[in-house]
Amino acid sequence: LVRRYMRRLRRSARNCLGLMEEAPFPVAVTRPEADGELLYINRCAEEYYGVSRHDVVGRPAQGFWRNPEQRQQMVDELHRRGGRWLGFEVQLQGLEGKPVWVLMSAACIDFEGREAIVLSFHDITQRKRTEMALGQSEQRFRTLAESAYDVIWTMDLNGRFTYISPSVERLRGYTPEEVLQQSMAEALTPDSMSQAAEGFAYLLRTGQVLKHHWELEQPCKDGSTVWTDAIVNVLRDDEGHLTGLLGITRDITAERKLRQELQSRSVAVDAAAEGVIITDANGVVEYANPAFCDMTGYSLEEVLGQRTSRFKSGVHDADFYRQLWGTITSGNPWRGEVVNRRKDGMLYHELLTIAPVKNEQGAVVRYVAIKHDISERKRIEQRLEHLAHFDLLTDLPNRTLFFDRLQQAFFRAQRYQEGLAVLVLDLDGFKAVNDSQGHQAGDLLLAAFAYRLKQTLRQSDTAARMGGDEFTVLLHGVRQDEDAVTAANKVLESLVQPFDILGQRCQVSASIGVALFHQAYASPDMLVQAADGAMYEAKRAGKNRWVLARPPQPAPES
Repeated sequence: LVRRYMRRLRRSARNCLGLMEEAPFPVAVTRPEADGELLYINRCAEEYYGVSRHDVVGRPAQGFWRNPEQRQQMVDELHRRGGRWLGFEVQLQGLEGKPVWVLMSAACIDFEGREAIVLSFHDITQRKRTEMALGQSEQRFRTLAESAYDVIWTMDLNGRFTYISPSVERLRGYTPEEVLQQSMAEALTPDSMSQAAEGFAYLLRTGQVLKHHWELEQPCKDGSTVWTDAIVNVLRDDEGHLTGLLGITRDITAERKLRQELQSRSVAVDAAAEGVIITDANGVVEYANPAFCDMTGYSLEEVLGQRTSRFKSGVHDADFYRQLWGTITSGNPWRGEVVNRRKDGMLYHELLTIAPVKNEQGAVVRYVAIKHDISERKRIEQRLEHLAHFDLLTDLPNRTLFFDRLQQAFFRAQRYQEGLAVLVLDLDGFKAVNDSQGHQAGDLLLAAFAYRLKQTLRQSDTAARMGGDEFTVLLHGVRQDEDAVTAANKVLESLVQPFDILGQRCQVSASIGVALFHQAYASPDMLVQAADGAMYEAKRAGKNRWVLARPPQPAPES
């Protein structure tokens, strides 16, 4: 059977080129003569050696052998075996002069009318290094390494194997001789057999394979099963008549398990409450889960293939994004708060985590971003921040914020000679309104006065409520008494018009103390105390007026 298969393989080498080109391992065809001219290498061999077939085809293959005598021994052994498949381990010469160990399979074929040798090999350099390092564990690690070797087989139109490579024993536990006695039904589990039967019926009906890749479950000698990926192509004779199938089978049990796990994780990601997107190394979106689409308002079709810069809000500057990209392109995760823009133009806050994904060489190939919408939390935080620094009734800055701004202004006035003045106001007649009309009317009156007070001031000035019916004003850029007095007069003028509170007219005035910054004031508190004292002088003088505080005089020298 093997001789008959080899004769067919020699006659139909050109039909095997497609299969050899798709093989997931390096394949080469050489002449059997002493120099071993290279006639063909497949795509995987190009990638493995980092060469183009146009550069190496026609060169002596002997130069790739560390020991040229071993190549001649291989040719002699092939001739002795009648050209049948031969497997052996050999050390080859890499392009950079580094030795590499490979597991090589060889057979004689007829290639474009000339006798040739087809070679396939698997890199086992790491395995050989491990064997030398571990010594006593040599057999165990060899078994692990050899478990990945692919199986090459042929089958006739009756569904019987006509050839099977020795690596089948590593895959299923059966020797090649045992497999040659099995039918297709014995080589597959019932579910996989139903698939294969459909494909075989299609082959007999059309002369073509239904598909080139099949995932099939096969029984092992020990009673277990193994999942395999079979690459299948047709065999034809010189007249083009269908004669059977040629296939390469590899173990994908671990890959299939991993794929199922990934599918399970994909379901979990799709159902996650957090938005998840996956991009390539350039930030182009490859995947987005439903939560991300709900968060941003974009459909999946609208985001796939788009760069993440599409969602920028314009809030962050170039330095922000430069730091972010600098972190993730170096292979480190980044976590922080980002303001982005929804499809409808609305801004939203998100807690963003970006994790780089690296390949086996350590290069970043994509990014996984997890987004948690924290807009509501930010609104609450901003509200709490506002409540901590602003008066709840009037929405004016409170005592804490006023003194913080005063401290900064006082420092600038001392260091840069910037003008500064403080007004302390107390409403005249407020207690009478509060007592006669109730606290609700009093609160409405305070809010109405606060609104009028802000209207009389510049945007750069600060009006604050200190408590009760006492207010303060921080005036910037004031260098002369007249400027501060002008502001005080505007406040008094704003109170000439009565307030309409709950349908009743309420008339109040204000007593105002004015203090202009002077180097004699050692602290902001002294400046406020001076204005406060002037305010009480205004009350004692009859109210509805302002009094200008005079800076303290330096003590006379003794």
